[in-house]
Parts: sequence; C-alpha cells; structure tokens
Amino acid sequence: MAMLMLVCNGTQAQSTLADSIQQAVLKHLEAYPQATLQDVYKNFFQDQLGPGHIIEDTSRAGLMLREELKQHHSSTTTYYEAIGYRNNFYRVNLSVVWNGIISYQQLFEAFVASAIPLTQSHIDHWKQQWQYIETVIENMNLNIENYNADKEKINTILNEGKYMMRHSKNYNQLYNPHYRLIEKHIFEQQLLPIINQYNKTNHRP
Repeated sequence: MAMLMLVCNGTQAQSTLADSIQQAVLKHLEAYPQATLQDVYKNFFQDQLGPGHIIEDTSRAGLMLREELKQHHSSTTTYYEAIGYRNNFYRVNLSVVWNGIISYQQLFEAFVASAIPLTQSHIDHWKQQWQYIETVIENMNLNIENYNADKEKINTILNEGKYMMRHSKNYNQLYNPHYRLIEKHIFEQQLLPIINQYNKTNHRP
C-alpha cells in the first residue's frame, strides 16, 4: 500500500510539472507567436540559470548596458514578464530606464545582484532538465517553425557541455528584445514597487 502511494505521488508530481511546463510554453507562444524552439529554450534556461553567464566582468556588463541604452529605444508598455515555469527570474524591459521609471544604477545593481555563479554541474543538471522539458513540448504537437533543426542545434550545444543560445533571428527582427534578467525576489522587492507607483501615478493598469 505504501509503495502504491509513493508511485501515485510521484506520478502526480510529474503530471503537475508537465502541466506547469505546458502552461509556460503556451504563455510564451501567446506573447510571441513567431517564437521558435530556440527562443522557448532561451526562456527556460534563463529561468533556471539567470544572467550569470554575462556578468563575469561587471565593468563590461555595465558598458554593454550603457551602450544598449544609447542605441535602442522601445515603445513597449510591457515593462516586465516572469519567465520559464518556475518564474525564478523576470525579464525587465529597458524601457523602464528609457521612460525614466527606473534609473540605470537601480537596474544595473539589481542585475548584478541577480547573477548566480555557474559551474559545470549547473549546466549538466540543466541538460537533464531540458531533456524532460523538450519531451513535454514534443508531446504538445505544436506547429513551431524550424522545430527539428532547432532541437538538433540545442542538443549539439548541450552535448558540448555548453548551454547558451541567442534569440532566433526572426524573434529579434519581430520583437526587438531589450531587457535584463532580474531575480524574482530582488525584482519584486526593489523594482516592482517603483513601477507600480509609476503606473498608479500615470493611471496605467
């Protein structure tokens, strides 16, 4: 009897996990209908591993942010979005700085504080997670453009002990993404109250 309960609980947990993954994939594709598997993969690995891969040199990270702020401007009203199925991180759009809501310093400090030092064991663990995530996505029978080619490309980098991928060319052209990853609690404690106050003052929903 105890063994049966253990098996049932394990099955229920797997079902709940699969449901969470499916919901996250559908949410992402609803927001970005032309996203490819490569873009879905990026959304999920960012949720798991955060921005540690680009903050090894904080001086360079600061320079990159300043350059991006100078070169691009966005009219988006979506200032932030939770990512992945665990929602460990938010993508915070750089429009919060362009629109004068959050200062460069506030965003950059939150960005640096969100970095997770990454080891090969993190990457190996992520590889195992992605294999399960990809199986769930496969079973959803979604009509995602270039799916098989992206699947092979992702498996290749993971087998090389790497994990990072850029957005697809199509995604960049259509959605012009400019954001920084901020850890959930840092965002909700430090940045979200400022954004909410701005929205309230400017009568934004």
